[in-house]
Amino acid sequence: LDVVDVKNVLKQDNIKLPPGGDEEFALSFYAPHDKGRLVVAQVDTGSTFQVHARKQDHGEMYSVWERDVDGQLSLAPIYDAAAKQILFSTSLKVRRVSVRNGKEDAGWDFTIFLPQNWSADGRGNLYVIGTHMEESGKKRSVLLALTLAGKELWRWSGSPKLVSWSKRQPPIVGLDGMIHAFSGQSVLTFKEGKLLWDLKMAPTYGTALSDGTLLVTSGNSLMRLNKDGEKLYTVALGKPALTPPVVDGNGDVYVATTTELVKIN
Repeated sequence: LDVVDVKNVLKQDNIKLPPGGDEEFALSFYAPHDKGRLVVAQVDTGSTFQVHARKQDHGEMYSVWERDVDGQLSLAPIYDAAAKQILFSTSLKVRRVSVRNGKEDAGWDFTIFLPQNWSADGRGNLYVIGTHMEESGKKRSVLLALTLAGKELWRWSGSPKLVSWSKRQPPIVGLDGMIHAFSGQSVLTFKEGKLLWDLKMAPTYGTALSDGTLLVTSGNSLMRLNKDGEKLYTVALGKPALTPPVVDGNGDVYVATTTELVKIN
């Protein structure tokens, strides 16, 4: 693992990560933590994955704790900065591991048939998109709002026609409380469990801005949508975007495409 700062100055290189027995682990997730720690989750092809914390000291990374967790990761882990825990989804169960000492707290079970992606906001809420199986056997696309302890706050349930939720873009949480979820055919925007609008397009990535507008990449273009889902402008990028748009302090937008970094005033 290599570490660079925002000016592309190499701070550390060739940080060695613990091996997984006789097989190499594939790095799946890492997050910086306070006190110079780096929390890492690694998975192999078996029925467990390893979580460990490394501490930086005089240019070296030392092990603080290591832990094996049963199950296989089904969603990208989420870091809860307030509780200083990492949430892992293993099939239909959520596991919570402390970044301080590696201890695992009591987890909780998903109440839907197939969770497909998730994200968290700064207020301690979790937003999950997926598919729910009704008692009748019918499947419906759902968006759940939960606390990080698993308590359901609200649920949106779609029509019997399933939504092909995006696996690349987790739900986007705006500062205004609006939740933007991407499917293969549209951008769906919610607030407190109600669908506000459904804009037909093929979105790939998005970023919510503080004024309530939304930046969305689709195909070779970047567009900005207002609170009502109306297009304010569209910019041709020339190539497909590989990352969500990033906005700097001056309001300039940056998008990485397959060949270059594009700046938009």
